Amino acid sequence: MLLGRLSNTLTLDMKGRLAIPARVREGAGAPAALPGQESTHRPVDLYVGCPMEPCLYLHTEEQHEIYLDTIESVLGQTEGDRRLRSMLNGSFVLVTTDKSNRVTIPSFLLKMLGIKPKDEVVLIGSRERVEIWEAEAHQGLGTTFGDDFKKKLEATNELISEMIKRRRERSGEDHE
Repeated sequence: MLLGRLSNTLTLDMKGRLAIPARVREGAGAPAALPGQESTHRPVDLYVGCPMEPCLYLHTEEQHEIYLDTIESVLGQTEGDRRLRSMLNGSFVLVTTDKSNRVTIPSFLLKMLGIKPKDEVVLIGSRERVEIWEAEAHQGLGTTFGDDFKKKLEATNELISEMIKRRRERSGEDHE
């Protein structure tokens, strides 16, 4: 599981290629290089897409299967649900790391987010996925939503505190 900021700011090259940090590759199943040993390249397959957020999602095959299963469990069989499913599924592309451990982000995905070659991006580990954010967009997240963001953050913190309290109460009951 990868959590938090996973890289310093990275830059897309002119062909829309992005270097995938070792932590992400290792999280996707690539072997880690041993100390003092030169890294050997082993291609890593990843799914990259833009389902709903103003960022790209990067999934391993396992994470992508979970994502697809979740979509199937939530959406019904109405015409609108089928179209939404098609749109969400069609926003993902299978990419494979090259010998320089880069993936090429398809231009249609970059256009959806307004990301251009040479733009700086950051990678954020978010448990079930890695998010690829345009650096300035990610930096401005907290200020973009103003008071509404602060209220949601406070409500989330209260919910987390309540969940922790309940978990502690349950674990106390288990020991009796």
